[in-house]
Amino acid sequence: SKDLAMANQSERCTDVDELMKHYFLPVGYSLVFIGGLLGNMAALIVYVLKFRPWKSSVIILVNLALTDFLFALSMPYLVYYYSNGDQRALEDFMCRFTCFIFHFNLYGSIMFLTCFTLFRYVVVVWPLWASQVQEKHWGIIACAVVWIVAGLCQHH
Repeated sequence: SKDLAMANQSERCTDVDELMKHYFLPVGYSLVFIGGLLGNMAALIVYVLKFRPWKSSVIILVNLALTDFLFALSMPYLVYYYSNGDQRALEDFMCRFTCFIFHFNLYGSIMFLTCFTLFRYVVVVWPLWASQVQEKHWGIIACAVVWIVAGLCQHH
């Protein structure tokens, strides 16, 4: 009986998954929601109101902030989900939508940052091409491609 009690105590002490799901994840996702919402909203406001004329790099950064903002909006569902013992808030639709947003953000963020880096690389390494690479239409084309590819890279 004493061995069984020690085994149960040991099992509870190492039950990290349950502690993570019920305490750490809701708190973490709440912080991501607040920080992501406020930070990306501030970035979008600054980009829209302060940067004129828009160059390709600003267009890419606006799309990155928008993608991250959408990701932050999916966090309250996950907070509710993990806080309530893995109970789905709105059943299958929200679960699929949250999964879609997660993967879209993952792939989209990587691709937006890659585009931004490539555009900056061209500006620094080939300064004669800088004015062409900074034209608005290249940013629009790059972002359109990223949105399409990130949308198609979903796990079903």
